[in-house]
Amino acid sequence: HARAAANKQAEIAEASARTTERERAAAYQSLHRALLAGLPTQIGHRTEKGDYLAARQRRFVPFPGSALARKPPPWILAATLLDTQKVWGMTNAAIEPDWAIAELPHLLARKHFDAHWSRAQGQVVASEQISLFGLVLAPKKPVHFGKIDPAAAHDLFVRQGLVTGEINTRAAFVADNLKVLDQAREEEAKLRRAGIVADEGWQARWYLDRIPAELHSASGLDAWWKTLPPDKRRSLHWSLNDLLPGEGSEADRFPKYFPLGDARLPLHYRFEPGAIDDGVTLDVP
Repeated sequence: HARAAANKQAEIAEASARTTERERAAAYQSLHRALLAGLPTQIGHRTEKGDYLAARQRRFVPFPGSALARKPPPWILAATLLDTQKVWGMTNAAIEPDWAIAELPHLLARKHFDAHWSRAQGQVVASEQISLFGLVLAPKKPVHFGKIDPAAAHDLFVRQGLVTGEINTRAAFVADNLKVLDQAREEEAKLRRAGIVADEGWQARWYLDRIPAELHSASGLDAWWKTLPPDKRRSLHWSLNDLLPGEGSEADRFPKYFPLGDARLPLHYRFEPGAIDDGVTLDVP
C-alpha cells in the first residue's frame, strides 16, 4: 500500500509539473505575442552567417551577454537595437514567425505563385510568401487559391482539372467526355489528318461557357451538378460532331471490325508515320 501511495504521489507530481510547464509556455507565448505589436521591426531571422536579418534588410547580432548569444534560436525578438560599430540586439527572446503572422496581419505583404490544380486536394492551390517590411516570415505556405483569385482559380480548374480529366468527381460528363475524345482521336487516325479534333483550347472554352464562374473545386462541381435537371446534365456531354465538326460522315467509311466467317475481328487505326503500327491494324486471336 505504501508503494502504491508513493507511485500515486509521483504521478500527481509529474502531472502537476507538466501542467506548470504548459502554463509557463502559454504565458511566455502570450507575453511575447503582445510585445510583437510594438516591436515589429525588431524581429530577426538567423542567417547562414550567424547574424540576424530584420525588417528593411537591417542586420544585428545578439549582445554577447545575452543568454541567446550562446545558443541562438532561428527567430528572435530584440527589445532594443543598439547601433555602435555593430548593431546589437539587447534583451532578446526566442519567438516563432507564426506569432508575428497572427499578430501583425495589417503589416504583412503576401505574394502568391505556382498556382495549379491539385487532384489530391480537389482544388486549385498555390504557394504564398508572407513578408514583414521585406523580412520573409513564411517563404512557401500552401494556400487555397480559390479564396485569393476566384477567376484565375476557375480558369485553372477548367484547363487543368476538367479538360485533362485529372479530377475525382461524381459528375458523369467528365469521364464520358474523355471517352468521346478518345473516339474522336481514333476517327482522326482513320482519316489520316492531324489536327482535326477540337484541341484543348476549344475544350476549355466549351467548359468555360457552361460551368459557373464561381466553381473552382471538385466538391463545388459535384454540388452544382447534383442540382441540375436531366436535360441540363445532358447538355454538358460532348458528341463526336462537337469534336469533329464536318468530319463525322467521312469517318463512317472506316469500319471498326473486319468480318471473317462468323467472327468480327477488331480494327485499330493510328496516324503516326514511321511507327510500326501506323495505319490500320487487324487483331487476330
